Amino acid sequence: TSLALLLRERLKGVMLDGDEMRATISTDLGFSKKDREEHNLRVARLAKAFEMVRIGPSASNKQPWRVVLCANVAHFYLDFNPDYGGNKMGFPMQKLDIGIAMCHFELACDELGRKGRWAFEKPDIEVPNKQYQFIASYTFL
Repeated sequence: TSLALLLRERLKGVMLDGDEMRATISTDLGFSKKDREEHNLRVARLAKAFEMVRIGPSASNKQPWRVVLCANVAHFYLDFNPDYGGNKMGFPMQKLDIGIAMCHFELACDELGRKGRWAFEKPDIEVPNKQYQFIASYTFL
């Protein structure tokens, strides 16, 4: 875990810790062999969905999205830069980017059997950067 935390900090990446995942996406599972296998499948599917967001195309080539996972919900935020040159095209191009990320996430989740639904009420959670703009939340069904 110490090495993973160091790498996460250095690479600004995501660490899918088994205990944290159990407390978020697998609260309904125990520790039987079958439940552990199901938990591992859920973590792998979620990692794949996040990977699809990571490699998704970005109109601004900035990947300005951030995702915060809480309980069984992925909250999508936009790290909006009002000075970004692409915003001079008559629309905020970074909002197009967050739409691309959300589409890739939902399509990956659907393909992996993790159906969900979108909601647009801002959650009452702490985010790493107060400048992040809440966009939407994806609740796993």
